[in-house]
Amino acid sequence: MTNEELQAIKARCDAATPGPWIQTPFTHNNPYMSIRLRRQSDPRLYDVMRDMGWGKNRDNSIFIAHSRQDIPALLAHVEAQAARIKALEMRIQKESEERRMRV
Repeated sequence: MTNEELQAIKARCDAATPGPWIQTPFTHNNPYMSIRLRRQSDPRLYDVMRDMGWGKNRDNSIFIAHSRQDIPALLAHVEAQAARIKALEMRIQKESEERRMRV
């Protein structure tokens, strides 16, 4: 993953309405699934795609639309970084053991 890709994901995340977001289930009164959030000082639920104002609705829409590819890309990046860290740890351990044997 390039730095530009990471920065684009970060920008989408920063532009979206802060969470936590919740998914509300289908009900008799609400036949549509929606994504909602609670504001800190307000117990009411707000629909992130309808109640935030046009600019935030657009930002939230972009964030949601990209999440399907952003999350797998981020997970792959994290896994690759974890593998690199593990390889470096093993290399350090091996070099440390070799140094001890020379002494």
